[in-house]
Amino acid sequence: MKNFDAVMVTHAKNAKIARISIKYLIKNAFPDKIYLICAKNIFTEFDRLSPNLILVDEDSVVPNITFSKMDELIKAIDPRNTRVGWYFQQFLKMGICAREDLAGHYLIWDSDTVLLKPLSFFTHDGRVLFTKYAECHPPYFETLRAILGEKRNCDFSFIVEHMMVNKLMMREMIEKIHQGSLKTGEWVPKIIKSVDPKDIGLSGFSEYETYGNYVYNRHRETAEFRRIPTFRKGSAIFGRYPNYFDCARLARQYVYASFESRRWASKNRRRFEKVKSFFIWLFNLPSFITILFRKRIEEAS
Repeated sequence: MKNFDAVMVTHAKNAKIARISIKYLIKNAFPDKIYLICAKNIFTEFDRLSPNLILVDEDSVVPNITFSKMDELIKAIDPRNTRVGWYFQQFLKMGICAREDLAGHYLIWDSDTVLLKPLSFFTHDGRVLFTKYAECHPPYFETLRAILGEKRNCDFSFIVEHMMVNKLMMREMIEKIHQGSLKTGEWVPKIIKSVDPKDIGLSGFSEYETYGNYVYNRHRETAEFRRIPTFRKGSAIFGRYPNYFDCARLARQYVYASFESRRWASKNRRRFEKVKSFFIWLFNLPSFITILFRKRIEEAS
């Protein structure tokens, strides 16, 4: 198994679910280090969470690109745009590839997503495993064509809350976008200006689709593609913050689940589901103990 680091971007409103996500990522993905990118004023939210957690100031990742600079770039095109942070976090996950202390592969992981069970990200012969999803948003591919001259040649989406990135391939892609060094940060405004103005206020660019399609088109021999069972509506059932029993319940069917800030379950629904999660766990406890006991016997023999 190859060594890798993990990269997560979060903000103040996501801090609590990010802490849960980090704990499960450590438990089930086994990254060497986790680089958490966020505003410097929320570093204290993650104090003592893990010795392998490295906090990175979001305004230090891409040269000459800060949140306020992003706001300026986006609002020059659409003054009413409210998605500055959404675009910014994508460029942070791309631009961190410039760090020399980052491992050769790094796992991008969405901060509102919880990895429920162990998951590998490489094949036995070292190829990267990409997860497929059924989605197609045309503006992403219009921007892809504008910045790289690439077109979509696969029949699936790469937008699945995580992605294992080859650091050198990400650098290569960024340098092709800019046609120069990624160290200037000029690739960011180039991407923003390549988005059709009518799409800039919605969803005009995806780092997942851009990198995924770049690898599929140019480095397909380094990758393999799979589907895994995932759940995107965790907040609509359990609320924003799942507990141990909720995660154990979800793990019976899914590899990971997302808990987005929208579509929260009502307080009564959350209470009901959490009690239900506990009793499902309690009901299955005897079988869990049997499996654990059998495993210990096999290890001893």
